[in-house]
Amino acid sequence: MTTSKNLGLQQRIKLIATATKKSIATEQNKTSAVQEWSTPICVTELRQFLGLASYYRKFINGFANIAAPLHRMLEKGTENKVMQSMHDSQCTGHLGERQTLTRVKSRFFWPGMSGDVNAWCRTCMQCARRKGLTNNKRAPMQAITEGYFLQHVDVDILAPLERTTSGNQYVPVLTDYFTKWRAAFPLIDMEAGIVAKAKKYIAIEVADFKPRW
Repeated sequence: MTTSKNLGLQQRIKLIATATKKSIATEQNKTSAVQEWSTPICVTELRQFLGLASYYRKFINGFANIAAPLHRMLEKGTENKVMQSMHDSQCTGHLGERQTLTRVKSRFFWPGMSGDVNAWCRTCMQCARRKGLTNNKRAPMQAITEGYFLQHVDVDILAPLERTTSGNQYVPVLTDYFTKWRAAFPLIDMEAGIVAKAKKYIAIEVADFKPRW
């Protein structure tokens, strides 16, 4: 090894470690940069961290296994592999969108993850084949037709309203479907006994009502 190359190697070792006659060890002030490194939040920061940490791979047992998950995050198509393992594998059982997203969030993150997981689950062919058919059959809507007065009467209660000086706070409203005639009555509360009395009072009022047309 030439003198210039030997000098360059010594300078490199001096930057990351302290060399003695017996061993080479890291310096605390040098490794503190790795320990205090903030959590990477993008691909660029992750690559920078792995580049710095790789200088100390000789001093870390099993460095390759420890850093393997981080290196996999830099591979293209990692998102599809994650969703396949979290949704399509035999151990996961093809869970729904919400449960699959919860499983993915527990271990991974990437921008637009929720949309990717939902799209993956919705386009899963096995889920589509096994999912039951949606029953969209509904009875046809029909208009209520009445032929004479009081053939069909609707009663509804407006509540809660501002309490009056008499203590009333509820208003039952009676509507005749044929004439569109309405009547309203005040109530103190919506207890069964009071509502029953109101219905009786409404029946008397309706019996006394004589439409003029």
